[in-house]
Amino acid sequence: MAEKQEKDKVEAAVVKGMVVEQKDSILDDLIEKIDMDATEKAVVFRILDRDLTKEITDQLSGHYDASVIYNKPFASENGKVDWGHLCDVMNYGKGCSYRKKGKKHVHVTGVGYQGALVAMRAYGQMSVTVDKCPELKEEGGELIWMAYAEAHDHHTNITIGRWYGEKLMLATRGGVIEKEHAMSIAESKAMRNVILALLPKDLMQKWMDDYRTGGKSFDPKRTKEMGYNKSARPKPAKKATPKAEVIAPEVKKQYDGMVGQLATKMGIDSKELVSFLQSSFGTTGQRTLNVNRALNDESTMENMKASYEEWSKAVPAEPKEDLFGTGKTHNPPE
Repeated sequence: MAEKQEKDKVEAAVVKGMVVEQKDSILDDLIEKIDMDATEKAVVFRILDRDLTKEITDQLSGHYDASVIYNKPFASENGKVDWGHLCDVMNYGKGCSYRKKGKKHVHVTGVGYQGALVAMRAYGQMSVTVDKCPELKEEGGELIWMAYAEAHDHHTNITIGRWYGEKLMLATRGGVIEKEHAMSIAESKAMRNVILALLPKDLMQKWMDDYRTGGKSFDPKRTKEMGYNKSARPKPAKKATPKAEVIAPEVKKQYDGMVGQLATKMGIDSKELVSFLQSSFGTTGQRTLNVNRALNDESTMENMKASYEEWSKAVPAEPKEDLFGTGKTHNPPE
């Protein structure tokens, strides 16, 4: 559920010129925001991680859980007695036991493994890959399966990755035993985390608000309403020659200003940055979106700078020779 903590010293990998992010997942952010003390949050975290492990293990065993968003109540003096819809849907519609007992509590809602897959399909134009061979590492005297997953957003041409570490051994009352599906669990959790990390935060917030108020979970209509996934499968152009991209002068002026500002912050030549952006992003819209993100987020700017450095190291193709002095170029013989 949560990727390796910083104290576990997981090294950042480099994927397609972009540094793998090590930030917490959406669910971890949610735990940070709920009104509980640190000890209570630690307990919640362990319970949610345990439940996520059970969900993945059940699915590997052929059992499917139809609930794509989990809803877990926890007793807390900082909460309240009645949470409306969140209490209503508990216990198969019978209601939340805390509300029935008149006890203050909080509800922690989030997205599990199956929910992440549903959200990805509702978003559209996202591809996810998982390394076929996770690494079994020893850290702090424990064996840990380290799995890596990578997701690419075809809307924005952004790629990020996530590591996840799952302990090989499990402590039980009868002793320590080996987890049968530890490697697969690590892969599944890494995949879940990278999907949730790449999905637009405003869209995820809208989907979660829908659930909390009794709406449809991961409604694809929300995707289009928020301006994403207007065409998951673009229709082929009717004309063989595509139309030239038309850019309004005021839009171009604003874009050029943003590029100049970003080039200054990155410490590179603005013309070189323009060439890099044109080679990396197909449209002005994509270039503008990514330049704006880099200007407003330090980690995104660092990722773009790393990609730029990889791009600038590429060796240009050698010019073809004019062997016969005809003004035409020909490939030299092998």
